[in-house]
Amino acid sequence: MLKKTLILLSLATIFPSMAERSGTLITQVDMTQDSAKEYQSAKKTLNETYQKVSKAVKGEQKTLLKKFQDAWKKYRDSACRFSTSGSQGGSAYAMIYESCLAEKNHQREVELKNFLICPEGDLSCPFVNSSLIHNDDQKIDSNAP
Repeated sequence: MLKKTLILLSLATIFPSMAERSGTLITQVDMTQDSAKEYQSAKKTLNETYQKVSKAVKGEQKTLLKKFQDAWKKYRDSACRFSTSGSQGGSAYAMIYESCLAEKNHQREVELKNFLICPEGDLSCPFVNSSLIHNDDQKIDSNAP
């Protein structure tokens, strides 16, 4: 019981909008619905970014990107299953699991966006000539709030 209370309190600190709506405390169901919405939003944004990267590659790179994304999805799902396994079976499990998925999706979006804006001369960039990619996005700082 104490563990679940601590988890909920820590999530309320991380996601204050979930903990309070118009000055009233919300239920676990409300928090779970909010985390589901956040996950769906992060999923949509990630898919849009993935499509931009996919359009920028051709041939073998497109095949490699698809394999990379499929492997990443398996990693994301496994990582979230493991990190939330302590709350499995509890009423907060769905909320915690979907919050984990949303966070992993945000991290992946940063990674994919950075592929689109490799600095000139970066040999680790999958785009040999990144100047051919027209993208107004600026490099994303993964440490930014």
